[in-house]
Amino acid sequence: MSERIMVLEGDGIGPEVVGCAIRALEALNDAYGLGLEFVKYDVGARSISQGGEWTVEGVIEEARKFRAILKGPMGDPGIRNRQGTEGGLDLILALRFSLDLYANVRPVRLLPGVSSPPSGTSAGQTA
Repeated sequence: MSERIMVLEGDGIGPEVVGCAIRALEALNDAYGLGLEFVKYDVGARSISQGGEWTVEGVIEEARKFRAILKGPMGDPGIRNRQGTEGGLDLILALRFSLDLYANVRPVRLLPGVSSPPSGTSAGQTA
């Protein structure tokens, strides 16, 4: 059975970061037969600047069809959407609030014997 993943590459470094993530997921997919299928959507500030036609409501409607979304960094202060705000930010907020992703939590844990930027903490502690 196929597991479709919505892909929103985003702006700036987003396409590069998301591309690397997809390559890693494809390697896992090939090795373990996970049945992953990546469906890319061209949205974000870059898309706005290139005349892309999408609406926040349309993207949210599409997002509800997926169990997973791979989203890169999005937004560009130099690009404005129709409402005059920074391009891409309206979509980020809409995704978070419409899909109950408000926390934007990135799980982190320290591993014994591995040096870590949060100096003075050890495994089991939070920075």
